[in-house]
Amino acid sequence: MIIVMLIVAIAPTMAYAAYDAPSSTHYEVTLEVDPERHAIKGTSTIIYCNRELIALDSLYLTLYPNAFDEEGEAPLIAPASVSYPEGFDPGYITVDVIDRTYEVVDDTFLRIDLTDPLTPGESVNIELNFDIKVPHLTHRFGYHDGIIYAGNCLPLVCPYKEGGWVRHPYTARGDPFYSESAQWSVSITAPTGWTVASTGTPIDEDVGESTFTTTYVAPDTRDFAFSCSERYEVATLQHGATTIRSYYLPGHEEGGVRACELARQAMYVYEDIFGPYPYDTFSIAETHLGAAGMEYPHLIFVDQQYYTSPHDMIFEVIIAHEVAHQWWYGVVGNDQVCHSFIDESLAQLSTLAYFEEHGDLIGTSYYENYLRDPYDRARKEGISDIIDRSLEEYGSDYEYMVMAYWKGPLVLDMLRWTVGSDEFYDALSDIYNKHTFGIIDVATFENEFMTRIPEKELDTFFDVLLRSDSLPDIIAYEATYDDGTAIIEPTNKVMVLPVEACVTLEDGSTMTVTGMPPLEMNVQSAPVSYVLDPRDRIVESNEENNTGSFSTDEKRLPLPYAPIGLVAAIVIALLWRKRS
Repeated sequence: MIIVMLIVAIAPTMAYAAYDAPSSTHYEVTLEVDPERHAIKGTSTIIYCNRELIALDSLYLTLYPNAFDEEGEAPLIAPASVSYPEGFDPGYITVDVIDRTYEVVDDTFLRIDLTDPLTPGESVNIELNFDIKVPHLTHRFGYHDGIIYAGNCLPLVCPYKEGGWVRHPYTARGDPFYSESAQWSVSITAPTGWTVASTGTPIDEDVGESTFTTTYVAPDTRDFAFSCSERYEVATLQHGATTIRSYYLPGHEEGGVRACELARQAMYVYEDIFGPYPYDTFSIAETHLGAAGMEYPHLIFVDQQYYTSPHDMIFEVIIAHEVAHQWWYGVVGNDQVCHSFIDESLAQLSTLAYFEEHGDLIGTSYYENYLRDPYDRARKEGISDIIDRSLEEYGSDYEYMVMAYWKGPLVLDMLRWTVGSDEFYDALSDIYNKHTFGIIDVATFENEFMTRIPEKELDTFFDVLLRSDSLPDIIAYEATYDDGTAIIEPTNKVMVLPVEACVTLEDGSTMTVTGMPPLEMNVQSAPVSYVLDPRDRIVESNEENNTGSFSTDEKRLPLPYAPIGLVAAIVIALLWRKRS
């Protein structure tokens, strides 16, 4: 997700084969949208296979719509006065599990008791009926201005990890979600004249007198979301085997078409760097989100306010960021609560790579305006610098944003600077391909780099920049010049990093040298001064000590030897002659 402060059949063209069916959860879902009641009625058959090493006597499912059932308790993205256009309106889900004992736990989870323990490798079928009351709310989940948006509202099986079911509460901070890839078949019934933007590939449509039903399949997909409206218009583009659809409101055609074009551009960049997008469809839906954008598998939500100025850079930033989440969150997942920065920082870093494809000027503009400058402002306000924290450990929503959206990608960019762009992107590509449809954590990420590049001693890099509030400090210390060779020897506090230096010469020209200290370069004119890290690519504790000069004595030292030697020779000759 990006927040602005001032995203049962197997489709034949899938780039990756789906998991072997017996080892993956299957969801067979039917949904009926009732715009008059602002309700979604559904049934779900869940086929769950126990992939753990122990028998399980129960399952836990999410009931996230219940997070919106009490005033003052809803996990709102924006202030309540903005989120509820006409005052508080509750949202919730009621569930009936067929022929099983069950209990709602902590309001947002459902425990289903199994008749017999589910042994490793064994599967069980769970059938349930549910009714969702959609609130009048600008959010991931709600309705406003003729659009119903259903994000994070279908019951999902909670992941089982380290001997227990992971039950993260739905909080206002970040994206508090964690789910595993599964096989989906979802049929959505909506009134005639309505248009549905959805996760998955449409494979069948049944048109009735007053409704129509579309069946979608979504292999190896970790969630299912949709939005629908009687007002939607659609723009379509093709990207290889993937159909890109943009759903937008009347009067926003320019933004709707541009969203398609920008998504396709971003997919070209990310496929080239990381690996192929493995699904047949990708959709962008204009909604009333209350934030800039939100990612779902095969689908992103973008807030309607940005469609009024689709050529502003922020619109492109939102699209590029949310498309990047299809790689980092969609295909390669992570626990977004325990290691909240992983997918967001990788999406931000990917967005930087996207803008760098536009040229140095645009890449620098994104780096400075959307990463470096806001982070520098936050540091002056005393924000803690520890990145790898769970959502609940951040001191505030703002602190989470600073770490996940600004410092996190800056640190990843420093890693790229440290190991080299080719090695960096090769490692990310390996992570993407090794963990397709799976889950990574911080150790997975770190081990990939430390295994590939052991000589860089990256354990210190990660310990300092992810798990401490220390920052490196590159200090201008000593610079010497002798016979056409300039040598700069900065000191490094906390950790040693490659550094760039821009040297100003006596004739007014400049030269740049990059590498591990000491930095050495051949110059045609005497060097006068230098600046370390001139492009601010190193996140430092102090940037006021990066400027140094070459002293006059050091600069001129080689020059006096010849005249002094000549004078001495003449004096000696004269004395010898006088003696003779």
